[in-house]
Amino acid sequence: MLGAGEVAARRLAALQLVRVKAAARREVAAGFGITPVTLWRWDRDYKLASLSGLLRERPGPKGPSKLTPGRALEIRGLRGQGLSLRRIAAPTGLSTDAVRRALEQPAGGVTVLPERAQTALPVIPPPEPRPAERELARTGAL
Repeated sequence: MLGAGEVAARRLAALQLVRVKAAARREVAAGFGITPVTLWRWDRDYKLASLSGLLRERPGPKGPSKLTPGRALEIRGLRGQGLSLRRIAAPTGLSTDAVRRALEQPAGGVTVLPERAQTALPVIPPPEPRPAERELARTGAL
């Protein structure tokens, strides 16, 4: 995994290749394994915020999960009272999708995977020695 500085340097190198006309945009994009649209975005970000615009933001959620085991238990209790997903989401401060995920999880919070069917693999016997047939095959007689 590349560090933030390495990511920015890589992006800057791609932009500089295009700016000095060392290669066409499509060629640079193909060489860096990106699309021309991504290269255009990098150029836009560089024009807006210089080198700091090329730094990668952390992907994914920016904070801890709001769906704690205690909150999941609270959601199950509210659902047991017959409330809809929207009515549960409002007081808990969660989205309806988060409420749905909480209801799909098992009560202990641990997902139990189904066991695989244990099937015995067939045993293949070792090959039989056939030196005479192999000799005929080598000479082309077989």
